[in-house]
Amino acid sequence: MAAGSIEAQARLEARPGEVFDYLARLENHWRLMDASVDVLSLDGDGAAGPDRSVVRMHGPLGIGRVAHTRVLELDRPRLLRGVAEIGPRADGGRRTEGEVSWRLQPDGSGTRVTLTARVTRAGATDRVLLALGGRAWMAARFGLALRHLAARYSAEPIRG
Repeated sequence: MAAGSIEAQARLEARPGEVFDYLARLENHWRLMDASVDVLSLDGDGAAGPDRSVVRMHGPLGIGRVAHTRVLELDRPRLLRGVAEIGPRADGGRRTEGEVSWRLQPDGSGTRVTLTARVTRAGATDRVLLALGGRAWMAARFGLALRHLAARYSAEPIRG
């Protein structure tokens, strides 16, 4: 795992193609979360359905962030990659950006899933939030997503 990355892994009792097909539908990503994430919109015309979303993340101490996400790459059955932009800049751009990837590798009769996020640009507020527990909070959300995904295929995560 690269410095500054957030990562979780699980082994699922399903073939990579089956897991990929589920994850290729962006709306399914948000089904893997809990009440800490609200989907505000799903949009786009990607081959697998919507390829953009806007979500509100609710963190500890009432801290909330709105993320604009979009799918960048689908390489069946091994990779899904996207980007999230958080917080407006004065010029209308986004202040913080991160890349998220789902890597799927055959593992016996199942699939090893690695979910990784890497902050590629962070505004001052988000740098402070990440340093004060935001990374740990995101890692916990990743672990939760993989536990929900594993439950879908009746297997337990290996770490996260």
